[in-house]
Amino acid sequence: MDIPRRREILMKMRFLPDEPITKEQEEDVLEFGEFVELLQNSIYNTETPFVYGVLGDWGVGKTSILRLLQNQLAKDVQNGTRSFIPIWFNAWQYENETNLIYPLLYAIKGDYIHRFKELDKAKSFWKQFTDVALTCTVAFADLGLRVVTKQLTGEALKIDEVAKQLEMVKENPGKLEGILSEWADQVAGLRGAFEGLLEIYAGDLAMWPGTKIRDKDGVRFVILIDDLDRCLPETTIAILECIKNYLTVKNCVFILGLNPGVIYQGIRVKYKGLEVDGREYLEKILNYSFYVPEPKLNKVAEFVTKRFETLVLEDEARTKYKAHFAEFGRILEECRFNNPRKIKRILNRYLFFISKNEKDLAKYPNANIVRWILLAEYFPGLFQLFLKNNQTVSTIKEELRKIGEPAFDVEGFEKKFGISIKAIYPQLSRMGKLFDLDLSTTGGKLDPAAQAQEVFSITRLV
Repeated sequence: MDIPRRREILMKMRFLPDEPITKEQEEDVLEFGEFVELLQNSIYNTETPFVYGVLGDWGVGKTSILRLLQNQLAKDVQNGTRSFIPIWFNAWQYENETNLIYPLLYAIKGDYIHRFKELDKAKSFWKQFTDVALTCTVAFADLGLRVVTKQLTGEALKIDEVAKQLEMVKENPGKLEGILSEWADQVAGLRGAFEGLLEIYAGDLAMWPGTKIRDKDGVRFVILIDDLDRCLPETTIAILECIKNYLTVKNCVFILGLNPGVIYQGIRVKYKGLEVDGREYLEKILNYSFYVPEPKLNKVAEFVTKRFETLVLEDEARTKYKAHFAEFGRILEECRFNNPRKIKRILNRYLFFISKNEKDLAKYPNANIVRWILLAEYFPGLFQLFLKNNQTVSTIKEELRKIGEPAFDVEGFEKKFGISIKAIYPQLSRMGKLFDLDLSTTGGKLDPAAQAQEVFSITRLV
C-alpha cells in the first residue's frame, strides 16, 4: 500500500541531460546564435592555414557553440552558398591514444565515407590516406627510434639504457645518420601528405554530382575539435602541438574549443622547472581566440522556464509550481548564476527536491532551497558550515553577506571558520545575493539548519 501512495505524492518529472544545443535555433534561448554568426563570418573571410580558439570555462557552452557552427556551415554547403566542409572531432574520446593524429585522420575518413557512400572512384583518397597513416607511424612517439633500431639490428629493440644507445651510435655512425635523415624527411613530409589528402577530398567533392561544389580550389575544411578541456592537460598539449607542427595546411581551418586554464596547467606539467608562459604558448598555437560570451542574465529565467515546461510532465503540476519555477529563475539571475551546464545540474537537483518533499513543501522556503542547492553543489565547503546549529547559520550568513565589501577580511574569515575561500573569492564577490537566506521559522517552516540538512540528503557532496 505504501508504494501506490508514494506514487501519488511524487511529481511526474524527468531529468535534463547535459546535451548541447544543436541545429534547433528555437532551443537557443541563451542566444549563442549571434556569437556563432560572428565565428562563421570570420571563418568565411580567413586566409588558410588558420587556427581559431573558442575559449571559456567548464560548462559555458563551448560544445553548443561548436555544434551550432557545424550545422550552419553544413547548411551553407548543402544549399551551395559556401564550400566550407565541417568535420567534427571529439578529443576526449581518444585521450588515451599515444598518437592523436590517427583518430583525427579517421574522423576525416568517416566524414568522407558519409558523404560518398556510393562513390566508386575513391582509390586516390584511400592511397593518400594510407600514406599519411604510414608517415605518422614512423614520425611519432618512440616509434621513430624503434624503426631506427630495427633497421640496424634486424628487430625492434626496447632500449632502456642511454649507454646502449650511445654504443649503437658509435658502432653504426654512417648508417644511423642515413636512417635518421630519412626519418626526418618523413616527419617533414607529413604536413604535405595531409594537405594532399584534403586536396583529393576537395577534388572528389567537386566531381560528385550529389553536391553543389564545382570548384575544388574553393573548398576549405573546418575541423572542429571539441572537449579539449576534458582531456588530461598533457593530452591537450599533445593535440595542440600535433596540429601546429603537422596539420596546419593551406586548405584547412581548425576551431578548438578549450579552457585556457587547462592549457596553463598542461604547460606547468610538461615544462616543469622552466619559465614557460602559458599565455604566450597558447598565442603561438592559436592565430586568433574568441571568448565565449556569458549568457545574458535576463535570459536565465526564460531558459529555466522553457526547461521546466518539458521536464514536468503533468499540466496540473506545471500550474501548481509555476510560481516556484519562476522564483527559481529569478534567484539564479539575482545570484548572477548563468553557467548553462551548472544551471542544468541545479535544475535537476531542484526538481528532485520538490518531488521528494512535495507533501511537506510548505516547510521549505522556496528561495532558500534554491540557494542551499547552489551552495551544496558548487561551494560545498561553505555549505557544510550551515549544517550545524541555527546560531552558526545566522553568524555565517551575516559574515558572507559582507563578501565584496572593501573591508571584508578573507584571511580573518578563513581563520574564524576553518575553511579556505581565497580561490573562490572573486566568484563569491559577484554572487552576493546567494546569501540572502530567510532564517525565520514562522508559518511552520523548518529551521534553516534542518532545511540545509534535507538538501544535503539529496546532494551528499560534503
